[in-house]
Amino acid sequence: MIKKFIYIGAISILFSSIVSCEKDFTDVGSTIIDNDKFATKTEVFDVNITQKNVDYVRSGNTEIGDLGAYLLGVYKKENAKTIEASIVSQLIVPSSVKNAEKLAKGQTLTRSNLDAVILKIPVPATFTSNSDYKIDNVLGNIKEKFNINVYENKTYLYSLNPKDPSKKKVYLSNEEYEKGEKLNVKSVINFSNSIHTKFLYDRTLNGGKTEKDTLKVKINKRNNPFIAIELDKNKLKEIIFNKYNKTELSSQEKFNDYFKGILVEVTGNKGALIPLNFSSKGLPKPSVDFIYTNTIKEAGKTKDIKKTDVFYLGGVTNSIYKMSGEAKSTTNNIVLQGTAGYEASIKILPNLEELRKKDIIINNAILSFDVNTSAVDSTKTPNKLFLYKNVKNGNNTVPTLLKNSGNFGGTLTLKDNKPNNYTFNVLEHISDIIKGKENNTELILKVYNPTYGLDEIVKNYNWNPKSVNLLNKSTENGTKRGAKLVISYTEKK
Repeated sequence: MIKKFIYIGAISILFSSIVSCEKDFTDVGSTIIDNDKFATKTEVFDVNITQKNVDYVRSGNTEIGDLGAYLLGVYKKENAKTIEASIVSQLIVPSSVKNAEKLAKGQTLTRSNLDAVILKIPVPATFTSNSDYKIDNVLGNIKEKFNINVYENKTYLYSLNPKDPSKKKVYLSNEEYEKGEKLNVKSVINFSNSIHTKFLYDRTLNGGKTEKDTLKVKINKRNNPFIAIELDKNKLKEIIFNKYNKTELSSQEKFNDYFKGILVEVTGNKGALIPLNFSSKGLPKPSVDFIYTNTIKEAGKTKDIKKTDVFYLGGVTNSIYKMSGEAKSTTNNIVLQGTAGYEASIKILPNLEELRKKDIIINNAILSFDVNTSAVDSTKTPNKLFLYKNVKNGNNTVPTLLKNSGNFGGTLTLKDNKPNNYTFNVLEHISDIIKGKENNTELILKVYNPTYGLDEIVKNYNWNPKSVNLLNKSTENGTKRGAKLVISYTEKK
């Protein structure tokens, strides 16, 4: 007997052809009208979830450009890994340094004093009034103590793979870097004492007189908050400032060879995590600001000129996720966590062989996962999960998008204003399995990242640090089944 499998859709041209082949249907549309020859049924299939550890993810910008977010800080959540998120980056030589301005005729530079060097990291914020604000998208407590230290990076950051220059260099979240000089004056112990809208420093004028000056980040005429980390001006004077107008800073390539960038390293077992913007849109990029005062002599008179050269963090940049601790899965609880946390292997039980023996039309197939609301901190859950398949290609496994009709799902739904479940429309995937076009292959469930879905092959990036506890199949779940696949179909009697 020839099995008939037809997708029930909304395109009238397809409907007309289906009707011509299936004479026994009294109506074809978004639903099937039962008659004495056909019956619509629904079956629920168990789904087995296995928690899997993620050792690392891709976390550099060489392949996809600047990431949607670079994470900085510490985040600890019960029943999840603790994240210590650091950043390594090259510095971009400003044109004011590569093309140093020339003095006018009759002018003489008598002194150039480096007043301050500040690592300036703008942070996303929402203003509640003209001056009051709250930091956006913070996870954890910004008053908890942890350390931020800044080092000279001694590991060369390649944009191309040195072993195969035809390919981009792939940077992973567990890369290690050789640390050089410690550059900050003192360790930052939390975000609350290092975020400013105005940072005060001293300028030294001709004759030794000092005056207070202010560093700001202006956005839409407001002083946007930023992390200010004071760097050792004496070390930076020797390493970079004294190289002005010399070969080392004459081009970006020569500067990258000479000074390989900075490592902003975070350590601690509690604190807060903040996403940073490195793109050209929104906030300015983080930067190392060299603030200095030139004294010019002209016609027997001297004058002080205030100068600032901004070395933006850019070029090759990589996020570093140091993950510690573990979340143990149980019969009734599975943990998903972004970054280098946890994903889950999904197996549909049984393998749908019984449906292959029937003469059916698949109407719908929904895969759902219930949130374990009894877990600690269940409100801070990802807004979306992502589902894909692992396809065997010889000895390799290729992470590949599932077929979907545009309403794939995966978004968190709420019940009584609390996280409830995630659902996926897997109609095309299940239909292909039943038709024998697709193997009942392993599916992978993970915390959603904006890079997923851009290409057919799922790239292993993730900068979403949130986690969620999911219910596995258990009789203890009461009305919640945990994980299940619901298939509705129309069968010929």
